[in-house]
Amino acid sequence: MNDHLTLEEQRKQASDLTQGISSSCIYQAVLREIRRKNLSGTCLDYGAGAGGLLTLLNSTGIFSQLYGADLMARPSKLDPSINWIQQDLNDDLTAMPMQFDVLVSSEVIEHLENPRAVFRDFYSKLKPGGTLIMTTPNQQSIRSLTSLITKGHFDQFRDRDYPRHITALLKMDIERCAVEAGFAFGQFTYTNQGLMPLPKLAVLWQTVTMGLAGGSAFSDNLIYSCVRPNNGNGHYGQPKS
Repeated sequence: MNDHLTLEEQRKQASDLTQGISSSCIYQAVLREIRRKNLSGTCLDYGAGAGGLLTLLNSTGIFSQLYGADLMARPSKLDPSINWIQQDLNDDLTAMPMQFDVLVSSEVIEHLENPRAVFRDFYSKLKPGGTLIMTTPNQQSIRSLTSLITKGHFDQFRDRDYPRHITALLKMDIERCAVEAGFAFGQFTYTNQGLMPLPKLAVLWQTVTMGLAGGSAFSDNLIYSCVRPNNGNGHYGQPKS
């Protein structure tokens, strides 16, 4: 990263490097969680990027209103019925005064500087009883742990990934951030898609095991869901692995 850039310019550069997209596998995992939990109402896509997840959610008709927030400008092809707020998500989302039934955040928190502040922002933007669904790289996969041992850093957070990815979180880190922010009833699930730690090759565990490998050890990304309690006291109901 260019040291002569202002902080705002550095963040914009890092945002542009991500291209605002995630894999369809991750989007589908978010959708599965939404359907599994029978969620509906209003939904904010926090870190909506190029609008891929918003477009998928809009096509389902599950939500009565959809909103997106991102440092990137509103995607030109986004359905006009979807509302958009352009803002640096390293700052509190003050431009969004309303609260939502559901907040989704797909592959965003690893790009931001302060995960605890992010979870407080998640909490403030959800109605009591509202649900958070977020995804991030899974640092406890065989692939990522192998990278830590052999390369000195978690996979997806090495020099090649900087400054796109700056905050690597273990499951315990995520649980602590959630509980400290006031959330309860946390749960981890996984994309069940992950690369084997083979240099210069892109081979999925699921390909060589005929789909049998899954869970934390064999997934490159995790999904974490939790609830803002109705009584405002989230310091109970410890997250479950």
